[in-house]
Amino acid sequence: GTLTGMSDTLEVLKGLVGEVLAIEPGGIRPDKPLIEYGMDSVRTVDLVVRVEERYGVQVSDAEVAKIRTLRDVEDFLRARLPA
Repeated sequence: GTLTGMSDTLEVLKGLVGEVLAIEPGGIRPDKPLIEYGMDSVRTVDLVVRVEERYGVQVSDAEVAKIRTLRDVEDFLRARLPA
């Protein structure tokens, strides 16, 4: 489908994190470290694969290493996707 506003992106990302961690996405705060929600390296890879599939982007290992919060993922997508 077409990409709508970036606020929707955050909602989608919350949903993806919710799926990966099996938690309620509504409670996920964009600026809270994902590790505090139980994210680990294996789950981060799972999340990145889902993001790559959903948005058709490639996330390098170096970029994955920089992901600490949902906001980091959003910022990455904002830089990579057409407005």
